[in-house]
Amino acid sequence: MEAYSKKLNQRGLYFTKTSPSRVMFQLIPSCLVAKEANELRHKRCQTAGAIVESVVRDLCHTLHQTGGVLGLIPRPITHVFNSNACRGAIKFGDELSREQCQDLISSLYSCQLPFQCAHGRPSIVPLVNLTHLTSSTHKVSKPNLRRLREAMEAGTVH
Repeated sequence: MEAYSKKLNQRGLYFTKTSPSRVMFQLIPSCLVAKEANELRHKRCQTAGAIVESVVRDLCHTLHQTGGVLGLIPRPITHVFNSNACRGAIKFGDELSREQCQDLISSLYSCQLPFQCAHGRPSIVPLVNLTHLTSSTHKVSKPNLRRLREAMEAGTVH
């Protein structure tokens, strides 16, 4: 950690050495403090200390492996950001005004991956197919369920 203290400081992690094998952090990124508050509120056991330890281990490992080169955001902090984004997201059943809906669609339009959350789960799910309402001249034929059933029973459709 001492060898990488400047890099850790750049990531918002300021510490002092209290013994040969212990450090004390004076400053950590605020997202980690908010994460701990959220964990405690939901009666989960992950504390800021455990999160900071994970971040420091990941950073030191990466710095050691890359000869002192870091990416933009450490993986554990990215995980905290992703979790915060998902928890703060609009959920199915939330009531929105028309203006909020328009703002949401506009925001989604500017996203690189608008159809999934930060964890990769779907963020948009079609509820109803309205394509048949778009044009009176373009008629979408409905499937003939009786014929389909008969074809399946006859073994011609799999």
